[in-house]
Amino acid sequence: VVKVEKPAQELNVVEVQSAVSLSDLRQLTRGRLVLSVFSKRSPQELKLEGKVITRATCEIFQSPISSSESDNNEDDNDSESSETSVSGLSWLYVNREGGLVYNVEVSELPADATPIIALVSGRGRKRVELEDLTPSFQSGWANGTINSLTPRELEQLYAGELAVNVATETDRSVVRGRLQQRLVADARDSPKPMLLKRQDVSTPATLVGMAWLAVDSECTLHYEVELSGLHPEDKDLKLNLESVPFLAPGAPVSRRLLEEFQGSQLEGFVIGISPMDLMQIESGVSFLEIQDNKTVLLRARLPQTQTHGDVPPEPPTCYHDGRFYEEGTQWSLRGDPCTMCNCHYGRVKCDAVMCPLLSCGPEGVIKARSGECCSTCTANNSSSPQDYNSSTARGCYMAGNFYGAGSSWHPYLPPNGFDTCTVCTCNANTLEVQYQRTQCPPLDCNEQTAFRPDKKACCKQCPAVTPPDTELLRDQPANTSLAHKSPEDILAKGGCKYPVGGPYENGKEWHPRVYLHGEIKCVKCRCKDGKVKCERKRCSRSPCSQSGKRRNTLSFSDGGDECCTLCRRNRRNHRQPAKS
Repeated sequence: VVKVEKPAQELNVVEVQSAVSLSDLRQLTRGRLVLSVFSKRSPQELKLEGKVITRATCEIFQSPISSSESDNNEDDNDSESSETSVSGLSWLYVNREGGLVYNVEVSELPADATPIIALVSGRGRKRVELEDLTPSFQSGWANGTINSLTPRELEQLYAGELAVNVATETDRSVVRGRLQQRLVADARDSPKPMLLKRQDVSTPATLVGMAWLAVDSECTLHYEVELSGLHPEDKDLKLNLESVPFLAPGAPVSRRLLEEFQGSQLEGFVIGISPMDLMQIESGVSFLEIQDNKTVLLRARLPQTQTHGDVPPEPPTCYHDGRFYEEGTQWSLRGDPCTMCNCHYGRVKCDAVMCPLLSCGPEGVIKARSGECCSTCTANNSSSPQDYNSSTARGCYMAGNFYGAGSSWHPYLPPNGFDTCTVCTCNANTLEVQYQRTQCPPLDCNEQTAFRPDKKACCKQCPAVTPPDTELLRDQPANTSLAHKSPEDILAKGGCKYPVGGPYENGKEWHPRVYLHGEIKCVKCRCKDGKVKCERKRCSRSPCSQSGKRRNTLSFSDGGDECCTLCRRNRRNHRQPAKS
């Protein structure tokens, strides 16, 4: 009991030094010691008390579990565990109640082996088992809480003398990991760490790692890596972030170097992670790799992580013939070089190669050779077939494709396909690609009324306007003139659908018909490239006076236009003088 003679009203600091017995330490670790502050005059009315508990700090105890730390690795007569493929990781922390929360992962255990997982102190014959963690082991994980630790065990924990040991009935220590104290950093905000395992049997089985990775609210990537069983010659290492959305040949794999480091521990962060990398991390298609100068040593798949902020959608890619292709790319079909394909908004579109017309005559035409799809002219070709098939073939490259000297072709422009209005030629002398556009004749009609016979036509044409025969339209259906063509053929050539009298051919003009009213001659409709556009006839502004309009001076003349009004001529009435 410590007495305070003159207590202050705001703050009182009291230091107590006393010998503590083993019983007191045991009660202290179990949370059974109580500290009381009370008034000397009224101890029951003015009293504060509380239990003394273990201080909870922002620190954890972690370790990779590998055969390099096992007891058998120090025994010259038993090297079995050093060649085992078993690995794992562990992380523990002290909660507010003074209990020890443990999480242990063990990977690649033999199916017939029964693991024995324990929290131990010491090594070899001096090893002491403090707690058996096996009862909580399930599906490769041992998770639970040790309610209380003795003062000696707490001292060993903070001194780094405790370890997690995995044994079997025939092996006393298959893998082992000594717990090290680590402060909680940003990377440990993730739910759990990842186990870095070897990807090749040539990598030593003793090399194991664990990694923490988290993304904060500012889209900064935090990471921490700890390795076990690293050889001295493994000095220069690289930490990579790899994304593989689909395991297939040609899949869009991206690899980003996070940091180069040396030693068994690494902690850092990356500012400015791209939205695409964040989306791939959130989707769970990213991997963390430890690489030396030659090969990938360790690898772990990132679990799905919730990132902050808006992430743009993944750009579309196309999967065709067992390979991935990015948006906008073009390629020739495997096994059929005369078919070109392209990727447009995640869809594959393929077109057969269209060859341009040759003007050299039949006697000067060379048939298409191996690797080419179109014939060429003799005058334009200065190389023989033997030269073309050799490694020193002369020609031009365009969009990744090779064209022999003197050959001509239509350019392939995704997503519309081949541009038949342009002819490309590989000059046999300069080996340069020359372009020639189709020259169209001048039009005899307005540009707005001109149309293309089909969607790929190079030049526009003027519509053929024929005045409609009213008597014929009354006696026959409106579409009898198109009886020789099916509606599908008309629509395929740019025709238009119309509820009355349709379909109409591309470039056709007509007056619409309305039920109960007949033909509306003041409105003209036109079909142009599959679209119908109707316009009312425009009339010039009437010069009639407003007074004349109010007196109904507007009328239709017999020979005038029935769609536009004409001014009526005002008549003057001359009165005869009265006779006397």
